[in-house]
Amino acid sequence: MGTEKVGYIVTTDVASLSKVDYDEAWLITRAGKDIPGTIRVKALSPEPALFSRYYHEWRTKDPYEWWPLYQQEFLKELETPEKIDAMRKLWTLVMNGKVVALVCFCKDSRYCHRTLVGDFLKEKGVDVFEMEKGRGGYPEVQAVKSILGLVRSMEICTIGYT
Repeated sequence: MGTEKVGYIVTTDVASLSKVDYDEAWLITRAGKDIPGTIRVKALSPEPALFSRYYHEWRTKDPYEWWPLYQQEFLKELETPEKIDAMRKLWTLVMNGKVVALVCFCKDSRYCHRTLVGDFLKEKGVDVFEMEKGRGGYPEVQAVKSILGLVRSMEICTIGYT
């Protein structure tokens, strides 16, 4: 009986990327410096108008003031063909056993588009883990992988026993 390896997604900030094991790292920003070893995927970043509003109006304010509006606008953006195509490619990589890191410059994942992309994909059955230090961060990476592998092994072992 063959086993099918399914990958997962790790969301993280650039500063934490070196602590994560991955097959591909997607830098999901439209601007900023290039990070060696990453693939820039602008399609999964906020559209310029939303990012501009964040940068010029919201970034210095309390997130409770702006995050609900940002979240609402970005979730609408996730329904655009450009973003849907990018998420399909990501989903295909994961279903073929790849571990993909979604990376951006935001330090706090609670107020970041990478979390919204990850949550959207979780709803589609993809395993997604945030690896920001202090939030499911570095010490837990190996434990998460071990548990995920064990669960998948158990699922495979029960095939045909229903």
